[in-house]
Amino acid sequence: MLIFMVNFYCIAYAQDNKSDSLAMYHPESSIWYPHSTPFYLFKGAVYSQSQVVWATSFHTATPVPLGCVGPEKYTRMLKSVNPNTRVAEVMKEALSDKVNVILVIGDGMGPGHFSLPVYMRLAKGDTLPTMFEKIMHEGDCGYLLTNPAGGLVTGSAAAGTALATGTKTRMDMVGVDTLGNPVKSALDVAVSLGMKTALVTDAAITDATPAAFYAHVIQRNLQPEIARQLAEENFIDVLLGGGASNFIPQNTTFGHCKDFEDCGFANDSSSRKDDINPIDTFKSHGYRLIHNEMQLQSVNNAEKVLGLFSPGGLPAPIDRNESNKEIPTVAQMSKKALELIGDNPKGFFIMTECARIDWEAHANDIGAVYKAVEEMNEVLKNAYRVYAKNPQKTLLIFCADHETGGLGIAYRKVDDNEKETFRCANGQMWETKTKALSFYEFKKLAAQDASLASIFKKSGSAEELQQNIEKHTAYTVSLYQAQKIFEAAYQSPDMPKYKK
Repeated sequence: MLIFMVNFYCIAYAQDNKSDSLAMYHPESSIWYPHSTPFYLFKGAVYSQSQVVWATSFHTATPVPLGCVGPEKYTRMLKSVNPNTRVAEVMKEALSDKVNVILVIGDGMGPGHFSLPVYMRLAKGDTLPTMFEKIMHEGDCGYLLTNPAGGLVTGSAAAGTALATGTKTRMDMVGVDTLGNPVKSALDVAVSLGMKTALVTDAAITDATPAAFYAHVIQRNLQPEIARQLAEENFIDVLLGGGASNFIPQNTTFGHCKDFEDCGFANDSSSRKDDINPIDTFKSHGYRLIHNEMQLQSVNNAEKVLGLFSPGGLPAPIDRNESNKEIPTVAQMSKKALELIGDNPKGFFIMTECARIDWEAHANDIGAVYKAVEEMNEVLKNAYRVYAKNPQKTLLIFCADHETGGLGIAYRKVDDNEKETFRCANGQMWETKTKALSFYEFKKLAAQDASLASIFKKSGSAEELQQNIEKHTAYTVSLYQAQKIFEAAYQSPDMPKYKK
C-alpha cells in the first residue's frame, strides 16, 4: 500500500506541478532512506521522461548475481542458487588447497544494477562483452540468497559476515555469530597459511563489508573500535580505502598528524571519543601510511601499507574530476593491491568492495549507479588479468551482498498520439500503445555526468538547480518542481545533509 501511495504521488507531482499537496508528505518517515526527499521529488518530476522504476530506497530480499572463474572444483559449487554463506565455504576450501582467491563485491548490486552496462553496450552497438558476462560465460554463475539469521532482508554487516565467514548472523553484527562469538573469515585462513592479503574499498576501510573480514563487534557503527582492532591485530598486508577519521585521537585534525599534514583533508577532525591513536599503532608495526594516488603508485611489494584517502567514503565514480584526482579510484586501488600481493609464492587473498553502487542506489540515482557498476567492471578487468596468469591456481569471484532499491526498467502505456505503427510485409498494420523503451532512450543514463547529490549541493537557487539538472542529466524539470526539490534539499530542518 505504501509503495502504491508513493507511486501515486510521483505521478501526481509529475503531471500537476501546480499542486503543492506534496509539501506535507515526507517519504523518509515511512519507507524511504533518510534525507531522500529531494531524490524522491526529482523522480516525480522526471516520471514521464523515464522508465526507470525504484521500489524503495532501502535494501530488498532480491537474490543477487554471482559469477566465478577458476578451477572447476570450486566454481561448480557456486553455480545455481545458493545461500550467501557458500561463498566463504568455497573460498576457505580453495585457500586451504593453496589456491589464490580474488573476491569482488558490488555492494547493493542486484540483477537490475549489473545489467545496466550490459544493456548500455547493446544500446551503443558495442559487441565487446562486459567482464560480468565474460566471467559468467567462461566459468559458472548463479544467484545468492542474502537473508540474515532470523530475517529475510539483510544489511551489509550481516551479509558481509556471511560472505566473509560462512556464518549467518543478526542485523548490524560484524564478524560474530548470533550469540556474539567471533567467527573466522576466509582472510583469517589465508593469513594462517602465510598468504599475502589485501582489503580494498571506496567506503571506509572500517565499514561493514571490509570489517567483516577482520573485526568482531556486535554493532557495525562501532567504527572507532573496529579501527582499533584492525591496528592492533595488524595482520593484513594492504589496506586501501576511506574512513580516516576513525584513525586519529579525539579532538585532533589530520593537519596535526605528520603523515597526513599535507593531505587534501588536513582540516578534517577525528570521529573518535578517546585518545587511542590507531595510526601510531600501524606505524609501530612497520606500515607505510599514504593518502593520495601518487603515493599509492610509489609503494613497493616489500612494504605493508595503510592507504586512507578520505575521512569517510571516496567520491562517486560519476563525480570524478580534476578537483579530486589525487584520490585513487577503487579500480586503481584494487589494481595496485593485486600488484603488491600477487607475487607471493605462498599465494594471496584480496577482497575489493565497490561500495558506491549501494550508496547511489539508496539515493535512487540511476545515472550514478550505472557509472558505479562500470567502475566495478573495470575492477574485474584488472582482476581477470591476474587470474589469467595462473588460472589453475586462482579463483575469481564476483557477487553482491544484497540488492538496494528494487531497481527495474519498465514499459509504459502511452496515449493514442504516441502509439507506434508499422506496416508488415503482408500488408497488415501493427500498432501498440506499450512503450517498450528503445535503446536510444536508455542512453539517457550515460548522458548524466554528475550525481544528483552533487547537483543539489552546488545549486544556490531553484533557478540554478533547474539549469544544473538540464546541464548534467538528460532530463528537464519545471521551475516549480525545481523549487520543491531545492526546498527539500536546503531548507527543510530534517535535511542537514544538504545545508550549505
